[in-house]
Amino acid sequence: MGPLELIDLVGLDACAQILESLAEQFAEPRFAPAPALRQLVTAGFIGRKAGRGFYEYGEPGTEPIRREDRAAGLPRPEREVRRLGVVGTGAVGAGVAEVAATAGIEVTC
Repeated sequence: MGPLELIDLVGLDACAQILESLAEQFAEPRFAPAPALRQLVTAGFIGRKAGRGFYEYGEPGTEPIRREDRAAGLPRPEREVRRLGVVGTGAVGAGVAEVAATAGIEVTC
């Protein structure tokens, strides 16, 4: 079990509360939950108990639905993506480039 699956098991809402408590008790802003975690909790992505968190679950409390299983029922795209250009910097741009490169797509940053 990786760290994101573990957080889904514990609950994103519980993790956010724990981090907020640590930040308050130790007066350390570095312990505060990331804005993205707060947004996920606000949107209802709180983990296995809700059926969705960092992963999706068929039923609350079950194993996560793997990407391959989710893609099995989807129609094939009309054309295959072979090259991708990423403009900009930061975590999002780097993440998009990394995911595309891992999928075998030629990436230009």
